[in-house]
Amino acid sequence: HKQKILTQDTYINHKIGILAIETYTSHQYVLQSELETHEHVSPGKFTIGLGQKGIALTGDREDINSICLTAVHNLLEKYDIDVTDVGRVEVGTET
Repeated sequence: HKQKILTQDTYINHKIGILAIETYTSHQYVLQSELETHEHVSPGKFTIGLGQKGIALTGDREDINSICLTAVHNLLEKYDIDVTDVGRVEVGTET
C-alpha cells in the first residue's frame, strides 16, 4: 500500500504537532557581576564561566508551579483558546 505523505497543510488542518508555545521569566533578576562580588568569588566565575550577564530569580510568591500556570494562562489568552478545546498540555522546565 502507498504511504501517505504529510504536508504542512496536513498538520495545520488536523492540528498535529506544536501549535503554539509560550515562555515566562520572572521580572526579578540579579546581575551576575554583582552576584560574584556578593558571593566573594573570582570576577568572571559566573559572567565568563557560565556565560551569563544576569540570572532571573523568583520571589516568595512564585514557584515552578505558578510559573508554569502563568505561561499556560498567557498562552490561552494570547491565542484566545477555550480550555475545553485543549486535549493535552505539555509543560517543560529548566531548573
